[in-house]
Amino acid sequence: MKTGDIIAFKTKALWYNPLTYLGPIIRKIAKIKYNHVGIVIELYNKKFIFEAVDKGFLAKSLDEKLNDKKHIKSYKVLIPIYKFNENTLREEAIDLLSNKYDFKGLLFNQLILNLFNVWIGRNNNQKNKLYCYEAVFFLHREIFPDWWKTKPQEIFNNKNFEIL
Repeated sequence: MKTGDIIAFKTKALWYNPLTYLGPIIRKIAKIKYNHVGIVIELYNKKFIFEAVDKGFLAKSLDEKLNDKKHIKSYKVLIPIYKFNENTLREEAIDLLSNKYDFKGLLFNQLILNLFNVWIGRNNNQKNKLYCYEAVFFLHREIFPDWWKTKPQEIFNNKNFEIL
């Protein structure tokens, strides 16, 4: 795996953690198999996954994330097959660190978009609050120009990514 690769996760619902119930709900409403995504970033010869989670946009060791059997049921890797500048993507991902999580975008805007195919969210590209798919779409916005109002399933149907 290398900078720019996307990892799509199917997370577990844990009976003692109600926040984890969102995973199956997201999969059902968005009609996707994977409810969470992150992006691989290489820094100083180490691989990290940058992801938007409830605490914000964070970086974590890629190995640690992939070996988290407590929370992860399965995952798929999506490899970009279009040309992009890895250094620019890396710098932009680093710039997103510490951004807040976009709960409203996930819980309301994406819900309405997926149920009724109507976008009710912001009509600009503010990146100060992001949910996971939104962050990945932002970082690959050459492919997803309207990244802030893109449905999660669009990444799996996109010819610019090879699914492993």
